[in-house]
Amino acid sequence: MRVVYLKARIIITVHPRELAKARAVKRLKENLAKGEITEGKLCAGGGISNRASHEGVAMAGIKAKTEFLIDIEGKYLQVAVDNSPAVDDDTLILVGDLNEIESKWIKPV
Repeated sequence: MRVVYLKARIIITVHPRELAKARAVKRLKENLAKGEITEGKLCAGGGISNRASHEGVAMAGIKAKTEFLIDIEGKYLQVAVDNSPAVDDDTLILVGDLNEIESKWIKPV
């Protein structure tokens, strides 16, 4: 909740972070109903956790798509690109410090 105090009134709204969480949960529920999820990985490394999560949801009958991978070390991301079936030609690969990655490049997942 966010509260703004003005001279003659008080405005109470839902905090933007709570709205973002609600939108994420809504997208997840909609996608699960369709039998698919889209994910992104921060500090992805060589893609081991990415591959494992894809294999895990596949065992539950859910199709997973990797929207993006981010890591500060390009050599590890190259391992993920070369060896993980969870990474495809549409996966956005971003190399850099998380503080320096521009959010405009990242699609909500």
